[in-house]
Amino acid sequence: MRTTLVLCLCGILFAAIGCGDKGKSDARGGDGAKAPPDASKSPASDLDRKMYGDAAPPGGDTRDMVLTFTPPDGWKVAEKPASSTLLVASRPLKPDDKYADNLSLTKGPAIVLKDKTLDGFEQTTMKGLETTSANIQIISSKSVKVGDVQAKEIVFTCSKYGGWDMPWKVKMWLVLGYRGCYNLTAHGLQSTFAEYEPAFDAAAQTLRWVPETP
Repeated sequence: MRTTLVLCLCGILFAAIGCGDKGKSDARGGDGAKAPPDASKSPASDLDRKMYGDAAPPGGDTRDMVLTFTPPDGWKVAEKPASSTLLVASRPLKPDDKYADNLSLTKGPAIVLKDKTLDGFEQTTMKGLETTSANIQIISSKSVKVGDVQAKEIVFTCSKYGGWDMPWKVKMWLVLGYRGCYNLTAHGLQSTFAEYEPAFDAAAQTLRWVPETP
């Protein structure tokens, strides 16, 4: 039987920087798709509300909002595979696949950031990855606007990622909001990343703030 691994790395990432689940988490790839979960129903956190006080964060006043995105058509969606992960969308499998390239959106309390800016978020993120990754080579790092939000886009390769030894390529969009710090991450193997990068980029362009529901 073929086993296909789809990483939910950001649960590991937030554990590394002190704001998420510890250990590895995964979702199984496969055929079929279902409607994405309503990310606006994530629980409220007094810690998040105290992050900036009455001041708006760099991304604007999003104190009663949560970040979400629309997965690519036909991709399989896993609902909250880890407490810090809002959703994971993985591409359909091909016959000989051992891994399904995927997107994951995670959220952590930005109060853990000493520097509550996108640059500070980037520094904390990359520092956290040093504990679970190897041979990180940063390709690019730039400020961008994706969808309705300002983000820091980081692209890198590595030989080990989240504890798994494979030749990875990763693209992250880091976003700060009043309610926390968000990371939309595209995970893929170096051999397949280019094929799915247009789908990753298109999904990132759907990033938007939606009202949080109780």
